[in-house]
Amino acid sequence: MTSDVVVVMVPFVAQGHLNQLLHLSRLISTYNIPIHFISTTTHCRQARDRLHGWHAHDNLIKFHSLQDPDFTSPNPEPNATTQFPTHLQPSFNSSLHLRHPVADIIRSLAKTSRRVAVVHDSAMSYVVQDVKFIQNAETYVFRALSVFYSYCFNLERLGRKLPFEPEMMPRIPPPTVTMSPEFMAFVNLQYEYQTFHVGNIYDSSRDIEGRFLELLERDEICGKNHWAVGPFNPVEISPDVSNSANRHACLKWLDKQPENSVIYVSFGTTTTFSECQIQELAMGLEKSEQRFLWVLRDADKGDVFKEDDGRRVVLPKGFEDRVEGRGLVVREWAPQPEILGHSSVGGFEGAEMRKRVAELGGELRKSLAEGGVSRKELDSLVSYIRR
Repeated sequence: MTSDVVVVMVPFVAQGHLNQLLHLSRLISTYNIPIHFISTTTHCRQARDRLHGWHAHDNLIKFHSLQDPDFTSPNPEPNATTQFPTHLQPSFNSSLHLRHPVADIIRSLAKTSRRVAVVHDSAMSYVVQDVKFIQNAETYVFRALSVFYSYCFNLERLGRKLPFEPEMMPRIPPPTVTMSPEFMAFVNLQYEYQTFHVGNIYDSSRDIEGRFLELLERDEICGKNHWAVGPFNPVEISPDVSNSANRHACLKWLDKQPENSVIYVSFGTTTTFSECQIQELAMGLEKSEQRFLWVLRDADKGDVFKEDDGRRVVLPKGFEDRVEGRGLVVREWAPQPEILGHSSVGGFEGAEMRKRVAELGGELRKSLAEGGVSRKELDSLVSYIRR
């Protein structure tokens, strides 16, 4: 059986990257285009298990689980001298071994399709390098960070001056400071294989970053085609998800709290705090006398399913008893989209800030609606793929 067009997703092996391309898979599949999501067995399972806001059992999304390359999966280091999650580097390096099995799947799909559009994370450019030898296949680079970051990073990489004064962003360090030398070498390797893609995709919107998209397009940095089709995350949680009997316990706790009363405290999947930092944060939350939901967990390991022999953080003696009723500590993965979308979560400083957040949320919802700017970008991307 021959297909017209299929889309292949090749995500980077880290939670935020897996999540973004799985959400993009949902968006593109609504155009009745088959999606093939390729990653290791571990990372396909991770992407599916941690998905929130919709169900990944869509028949148009097929998961290809490749054998996991061998790599060490050390625990994160709470007292590391750098904020970069260097403990994940073995997992990152192991992804380079996916080159040949990924190419084999794409070649097989190319035999039964008019065109194969390969959407790959910028950090997987080495892995998809063989696509250029497949006549009816082409690559699109997904850039996981903001358009602003992509613009500044690429200008710096090309040795060009930013079109605004550095004083405008005094607290933003250059990439060479925020990344480890090993990861910078990994990133530089990827750039060697980003010379044949047909366009760039961003989890952003022209309503927010239009100026920097225009600069990228004008200077033809990273190529000519740029599509900002975000936000990828569903802006409305699917009713069968939000009403599910399997809702996380923290959501049931939030149901009992007043509107806009709970501070959500979470630092993502790559951050690990020292014991001292955790003690200070606990003290601050207790003394604030505010309601809070605190997701307290170390950074992900390279293999999140490997039996955990890491630490269990000790909170101040009696802390959870003293904050019982107004504070909840969650020590496991938590459904962030549902938490952030819950009516009881607020705590943003000042009415003006809350007003601005509400306005931005409204603008993004409009951008994804029929006729909205992000919807038009997505239409444009799909039309280009189907041309």
